[in-house]
Amino acid sequence: MEKILTKMFRKINLFFLNIILLPVSLIIILLRPFVLLRFKELSSELFGGFIAFPEIYLCEKKEKINLPNKTHLDIFYPHHLGLICNSALMKMWKRKLLILPSVICHPINIQLSTISKFFNMKNIHDVGDNTSMDRDVHNLFNKHSINISFNSEEKINGIKFLRKIGLKENEKFVCVAVRDGQYNKDFYKDSYDNLKLNRHDYRNWNIQNFIPAIEYLLEKGYFVIRVGKNSKEKLNIQNEKFFDYTFSNIKNDFIDIFLGANCHFCISTGFGYDMIPHVFRRPVIFLGVPIGLLNTYSSKYILLTKHHVDKKTQKKLTLSEIFQKNLAFAQDINEFENMNVKLIDCSSDEIKSATIEMIELIKNNFKQDNKNSEQIKKFWSLYLSFCQDKKYSDRPLVKYSKIHGKILAKISPNFLLKNQNLLN
Repeated sequence: MEKILTKMFRKINLFFLNIILLPVSLIIILLRPFVLLRFKELSSELFGGFIAFPEIYLCEKKEKINLPNKTHLDIFYPHHLGLICNSALMKMWKRKLLILPSVICHPINIQLSTISKFFNMKNIHDVGDNTSMDRDVHNLFNKHSINISFNSEEKINGIKFLRKIGLKENEKFVCVAVRDGQYNKDFYKDSYDNLKLNRHDYRNWNIQNFIPAIEYLLEKGYFVIRVGKNSKEKLNIQNEKFFDYTFSNIKNDFIDIFLGANCHFCISTGFGYDMIPHVFRRPVIFLGVPIGLLNTYSSKYILLTKHHVDKKTQKKLTLSEIFQKNLAFAQDINEFENMNVKLIDCSSDEIKSATIEMIELIKNNFKQDNKNSEQIKKFWSLYLSFCQDKKYSDRPLVKYSKIHGKILAKISPNFLLKNQNLLN
């Protein structure tokens, strides 16, 4: 009943707001010859999009991508339902973008769009999307410096936190971010009536498989911080250099950002949190699925993916078979179920080996050795040919004509060596 009343009041408020703000929208249209006002709703409800989209927007702006050739002002606003996944991030973006209340901007944005459709015109008041949403397909992160930043007070507070949990000065720490689905269940449970919270469960991973990699890092003198929110399972690791931030009582939105932005590198299973080290140009081991959307646009990335296994034959699928079964861009667990394919996590050994590879990669200034280089070349050749084939990528959930730019990331040599079936 409460949800029904909330929806009803929202519609009533929106009706009156539309009446009040219509003259403002008309004035904005009249001002168009002199200054073009453009609007964009931020994906403030989704952590990954909230940090990555504005960063890519600012990088593309420097390259004059998606810019009108006239005087203009871009206005941003939070999610129209008021969902903000990280208040500290909102505060930081307000230092770089003009962000106004959604209660005003969203009705105006809708009105401008409606008026444009009525006159069968392109809505030039819409900022529009980046070239490929939150994907750096122009490899601009390698070219441009970071746009988002901490102020001096934030830096001091971040360092105080590191000292509080036991990090010494100049001590390197590694973040481990493992998706288990608990965050989405907690964050979205009261937001949408029909949201299928389990549709992305294929992206969940078993945290236990990461313990050998964590223990290896601890043996090598690194401090390890497990990051994220509302995890299901605690890690039984008794070591003064290990801190399970996900179960601590000192979590806050700012520290979430600070840790990912300052880690030596991050081990992540490809969910919103890893966009922090991604945006702050930190090295990342991405364990990602679907395979067609691996983050390939930085030389600081090492990539792995889940094993795709046919339930009937119990054989691992080749790269070709994954694409042919239309699973390379699958974004719903039912797509895998319907094709009778199960996803199996990377083994502890594969994750640990990728961790060792990342340490070596950083030492070598991100230059990879020639270990099984022919297989690596073959993998990327096949991968790109499949990704660029419209019969695989031209589907509703992959709306972008450009999914990958120049391939700069590294597929884990050990992972490929042990899974040469991918190349068959």
